Formats: sequence, C-alpha cells, structure tokens
Amino acid sequence: MELVVGVFYDLNGKILSQTVLSKDIEGNVVATVDVPAATKGINLLRISNGYNSETAKIIIN
Repeated sequence: MELVVGVFYDLNGKILSQTVLSKDIEGNVVATVDVPAATKGINLLRISNGYNSETAKIIIN
C-alpha cells in the first residue's frame, strides 16, 4: 500500500503538523486535515507519496 503524507509548514519551513492520509478504493486521496492552532496567515501544505509531491499555498484567517 502506498503511503500518502500531508505536511503543514510555515513560511520559515517549520513543520506545523503532519498527517498520514488514506486512499479510497479507486486510489483517490480523500481526507480532512485539521489545521494546527495558531497558524493564521500564509502556510504551505505539501502532499507526497514518496514519488510525487504537490505543494500549495494556504491562507488561513
């Protein structure tokens, strides 16, 4: 089974939280990720399966 991980970072590269995500029967990653406390502002979310990764800028009010 392929492991998929979601990691929240601040803009300084500090890890705010890390969550192991699961796949549904069709292989899609479907998850709700809790936003860490006190992370207002611009943060980064990286989703990776060890072979590919995608990073998105997340703005939290």
